[in-house]
Amino acid sequence: MKSFPMLLLLFCLACQQDSPKSFYEIKTGEEIHFQVASFKSEPYFWEWVNQEKSTYVKLTSRVYFNTIFSSETRLRGREKWTLEGLKSGTDTLRLYLRTYDEDTLNEPVLDSVIIAVKVN
Repeated sequence: MKSFPMLLLLFCLACQQDSPKSFYEIKTGEEIHFQVASFKSEPYFWEWVNQEKSTYVKLTSRVYFNTIFSSETRLRGREKWTLEGLKSGTDTLRLYLRTYDEDTLNEPVLDSVIIAVKVN
């Protein structure tokens, strides 16, 4: 029960401004940027679960930052993801919020984001 307020906080953070759109359209070589809520000191992380199947976009950068205290990782922050279009086609990215604990990786996903990216 102790983790309930943290889970609620993470769910609320995922709805904040700058959350990823469900669809992006870019050209080959162009990048898209989006952010997801993150709380680096808690045992949760965003995982791109179908990254191995992605053939039209690649992850070029994933950076945690805190908008108030840039060097402080124990506070609520954001992860900025940058993806680049590789070749024409459409990829559907599935990002899941999971726990760091290896024993619970098969437990239900805490939150998810699904993003379609069309590369021209």
